Amino acid sequence: MHNTKGWVRDVFDRAAPSYGEHGCQYFNEFGKQLVVLAELNLGEKILDVATGKGAILSPASKVVGAMGTAVGIDLSPVMIEEARKRDPLSSTHLLVMDAEELSFPSHFFDVVFCGFALFFFPNLTIVFNEFKRVLKRGGRIAVSTFGKPSSLTQWVFNKTEQFGAHKLLKVQPLDSTHILNQVLSQAGFCRIHIQESTQFFWHSTPEEWWNSLWSHGIRSRLEQLAPVELAVLHRESLEHAKKAAHDGKVREEIHVIFGVAHQ
Repeated sequence: MHNTKGWVRDVFDRAAPSYGEHGCQYFNEFGKQLVVLAELNLGEKILDVATGKGAILSPASKVVGAMGTAVGIDLSPVMIEEARKRDPLSSTHLLVMDAEELSFPSHFFDVVFCGFALFFFPNLTIVFNEFKRVLKRGGRIAVSTFGKPSSLTQWVFNKTEQFGAHKLLKVQPLDSTHILNQVLSQAGFCRIHIQESTQFFWHSTPEEWWNSLWSHGIRSRLEQLAPVELAVLHRESLEHAKKAAHDGKVREEIHVIFGVAHQ
């Protein structure tokens, strides 16, 4: 397996038990928004790439209904097991699979989703070619990516870099509407619709915010630090968050860019 993909898999294997927890409810919120933008129809077949715990897959499956097909794949086997625990009786199908090697017949799905994951793929050309291969003619993709980082996230980025955490889990810069539109266009998609959304989410305490950092990709930066450095960062992070808190709660502004395009 490509070293980058192996690292992504391992990081999310470790993050999986708490992924989407500890105040990280924005995955569910933005997942629902992307499903609405995709304008699904009853009975459609959908694929959710890098499904995580099903923030997109779960609401999408409800729209397509029992007559439809809802499949979620993830590179992380632990994440897939956690998704099964969350909804063991679901009609969705969950599989461990590499986005660069989709094990589905050509022209099978009406919609391919990919939420907050395109920036992890080392070769977007291969990934998009696979998306187009499994899509029916006239099918569509619906993707999301993070835009400008919140002030809290940027502070963590800066501090971890000061400690020497320079290795980046993200390999594709997709943090602007222009870049996402350009990437989708160059991949051969048409009728591209780009939309932004910025929302505020609250962590009940500074410690909850700190714990949330271990529940998603930022974990990869923290794991690069020595124990002593991590202890210092923990202390300084809580102090920084307390200064920005409102009535003890920590507000985080999340900027997201959505893209929907046709085959």
